[in-house]
Amino acid sequence: MIDIRTVTLLNALIFLIAAYFMYIMHVRKNAIAGARLWTMGFSLGSAGMFTFFFRGILPDLLTITLGNVLLFYTEALIYNGTRKFLHEKLITKTQWSVMAFSVLSITAFNIYFTEVNNNIGMRIAANNAFLAIIAFLFSYGIASKKCLSPRNALAIAYAMYGIISFLFALYGFSFLMKSNDFLQLGPVTAFFVVSYALMTIIFIGIIVMLINDGKHACLKKESLTDPLTGAGNRRLLNTYTKHYIARLQRMGEPLVILLLDIDRFKSINDNYGHDAGDAVLQHFCNIVSTELRCMDRLFRYGGEEFVALLQPAGSHAAQVAAERIREAVEASQAKYGDTPIPLTVSIGIANVMADEPDLSMALVRADKALYRAKQTGRNKVESNYLPSASSSAAGTSPDSPQQ
Repeated sequence: MIDIRTVTLLNALIFLIAAYFMYIMHVRKNAIAGARLWTMGFSLGSAGMFTFFFRGILPDLLTITLGNVLLFYTEALIYNGTRKFLHEKLITKTQWSVMAFSVLSITAFNIYFTEVNNNIGMRIAANNAFLAIIAFLFSYGIASKKCLSPRNALAIAYAMYGIISFLFALYGFSFLMKSNDFLQLGPVTAFFVVSYALMTIIFIGIIVMLINDGKHACLKKESLTDPLTGAGNRRLLNTYTKHYIARLQRMGEPLVILLLDIDRFKSINDNYGHDAGDAVLQHFCNIVSTELRCMDRLFRYGGEEFVALLQPAGSHAAQVAAERIREAVEASQAKYGDTPIPLTVSIGIANVMADEPDLSMALVRADKALYRAKQTGRNKVESNYLPSASSSAAGTSPDSPQQ
């Protein structure tokens, strides 16, 4: 027969190991978001299980009330840690208040069915029913529309935990317990205690999956973005180019590139220093990103040179977008500390032709337009937009509205 006290001790040690692991994740140089809350949650879980382990040694009222309260807040803190890791809204003060009131009500219930009317069945029913409600709510809060994801695995784990708690609550309501000593109950209770231990291990495994998935996403983002400005890098530019050219060839959506070059950037570095130059690049990207549409994309092409992909965009729309960016950059003023740094940009426009497999030819045309802008005084927009064969034959411009 399974010894309930031994399984409870094992569960306490599992929680303790998990708390230590999460603590390491919290104090390391690149701390994992949510690790502090996970550490607190698993620590409370360990304390709660150790409290149950000392049933019969410590007063029953203390072990029953304190142990269950600790487990309630264990669930909440682990859930909150997961929300923080996912960069989502945490449990609100109102929700914490509702939970605190519910916990106080359950605690009063436990005190009554311990000191006044000693009934372990009612205590097990009430505590596990409350645990089930919390677990189902948290499962709903974590669930995502993306089917195959660690967060949905965690949502399923919460749901499983809720089902186990609900079944244990029903068992408590059935008054089938032959003893009022939790540690002396039969194999059914032992089964539920073992199930909770297994669920704890599953929770830890899924949280580790979440952390690894988050690391993978960060590494992927770092491999596709410029670390200084946050703009896409050349690898991401190539990825988007294939997608946009496919749309151009399949659906005829005009694809335009803007080649942007910060004017006299070398002078900025020479006069203000390279740190100021970095600040200017970051400021510039923020301004340009604000002026682009949500479907447009900005990439750092090299040094102070950037490429923006606009689709769909005809000649007039591209000219308007480029002028809007030029005016916004000129109107803004980068700052390095308290030092204002005047800023302008020159822009070359070109479109990608349907028979071109990549951006290479369009970039040559955009670079020639950019060169003209530089040669004629900078802070200008020049265009090498070529009309497509279809629009020329039809006698329409690329910006003509489609009927």
